[in-house]
Amino acid sequence: MQRPARRAYTLVELLGVLSIAGVVALTAAPAVDRLARARHGALKTEVTRMLALARAHAIATGQPTGLSIDPAADTLALVRIDAPGAAPSALPGATGADGVVFDINARLPGADLITVTGGDGATGAQTLWFGYAGAPERRSPAGARLSGWSQDAAITLSGGHTITIRRTTGAME
Repeated sequence: MQRPARRAYTLVELLGVLSIAGVVALTAAPAVDRLARARHGALKTEVTRMLALARAHAIATGQPTGLSIDPAADTLALVRIDAPGAAPSALPGATGADGVVFDINARLPGADLITVTGGDGATGAQTLWFGYAGAPERRSPAGARLSGWSQDAAITLSGGHTITIRRTTGAME
């Protein structure tokens, strides 16, 4: 009994498949780039929104409120000081749940916090605080007010974005 001959792909068929794959790759690359740019822009918007929310909460309630930023863990969390002398605590989220942490890696894959430079020139993980009038201020880890900022703060994000917080007014650019 003779086996039927196996049919192989011709060079023309292989070139056709490679051509189609090349066209698909060329059309997909810009879409992937647009997605990455959208995520970087979304991170800038989210950080700016959370800073504005911290500042607005401080003005509305008279409670010092800040945004805790950790570039190593890529997380953001709103915190407040409920009463003079009290330690900082998590600001409740929209649902009332305490300790809401915005995990950048989980929500915006590919977007990243690069560096945070505080109003005192320190870099790394820190909390950017706003006082009752909305002006930026330095606080100890225990929540005690230390002073105003000596310089503008800056948050550098992936995608070439930088958010600057002015030392005297708290305005964000």
